[in-house]
Amino acid sequence: HTRSWGKGHPELLTQCYSAAGEKTSLGPLDPTKAGTFVSMRALFNELAHVFPDEYLHVGGDETDLACWKSNPNVTAWMQKK
Repeated sequence: HTRSWGKGHPELLTQCYSAAGEKTSLGPLDPTKAGTFVSMRALFNELAHVFPDEYLHVGGDETDLACWKSNPNVTAWMQKK
């Protein structure tokens, strides 16, 4: 559901591309950007104070991988990892 963050913080999301290489929409969080991790760290720190439980389910099971696979920056990053 992080795509909804695109209105306020589009810089956190992955740019999706068509098969022709044209920009289409914004997809899930972009793991190639340091700002994504800064924002997520701040969010998790806040959540840890609100929900002091041992575990916190953050989802991720609904991530559409097609956008990541269409983005050359993300695919290059995945190759390195």
